[in-house]
Amino acid sequence: MTWHRTRRGDLGLRALGTGACALSCASIGHLLRWHDADPVHWSPGIAAWLLTAIGFLCASGGSGLVLLGSHLFDEIVISERWRTRPLVEDAEADPVDGGPTTPPLPDGPPERAFAGRILLTPPCSC
Repeated sequence: MTWHRTRRGDLGLRALGTGACALSCASIGHLLRWHDADPVHWSPGIAAWLLTAIGFLCASGGSGLVLLGSHLFDEIVISERWRTRPLVEDAEADPVDGGPTTPPLPDGPPERAFAGRILLTPPCSC
């Protein structure tokens, strides 16, 4: 069993997420107090952008850790619809069911095939 599957690992990840959310609240609170001190002449410098980035990243990562805990590392099955498939020209048979690929494209306007679908190019170059 890996470390994040244990109860202690789950609680540790959630505690880390809570700490990240607390750091986010502190950085955004400091940024707001800094702005409220002189709102008329306040111009955001690099420190303000840094506090904003810290607040956003810690809030995003921390909320994910708090909500998911050890389930953050669960394996998922990707649906067949979202799996990558090679170009039709590169494959002899359809990679999904092993059957024949789509028929070759007719001569005519420029077309290209991707995964069995025909994508038409626009008629003008507007």
